[in-house]
Amino acid sequence: QLYAPAENEDSNMFLLSYNDVIVSAKDSSRLYTAGPVTIKDMIAESDHISTENHYYIYKDYPSLQCYFVKEISKQVIQRTINYMKLFMTTIGAVLAVATTFISILIARRLTRDILKLSITTEQIKNGNWDSRIECSSHDEIGVLAQNFNSMIEEIKDTTERLVNEQRLKREYQLELLNQ
Repeated sequence: QLYAPAENEDSNMFLLSYNDVIVSAKDSSRLYTAGPVTIKDMIAESDHISTENHYYIYKDYPSLQCYFVKEISKQVIQRTINYMKLFMTTIGAVLAVATTFISILIARRLTRDILKLSITTEQIKNGNWDSRIECSSHDEIGVLAQNFNSMIEEIKDTTERLVNEQRLKREYQLELLNQ
């Protein structure tokens, strides 16, 4: 036995001579028997063969006048593929949940400031000229809130000035009438 690789139930390794005889294998009952594949099956352009139940990966060693062959059960590969599918599906689901969660947080942050703007607008419409928007963000909504607050302050000042002018005008008119 020239070579006895570690084997398990899903894969085997052996040396296949140029005359299609197994010359080294861990399972001694396979020694000097015909290999599961032949040299004719091994094409120089490829490094593997597929049969119904197995894949055979091989490498030519001319100095030993044989091929090193690894036999792998298709069930092992299918289990690995199924595991990878499950893994990728799990990763995809986790990423989808994380993306959804982050999107909800961003949407809440944006809509929270817009809701504050809407509530303050409604309060001002109802006559509460002292209402202001509390917005700490520095994005477009924050700039809009600051400009809105400035606009309301100017409207309030202008309205108070006009009311005072009208009051003074009436007082002056009353004084003229009394004279």
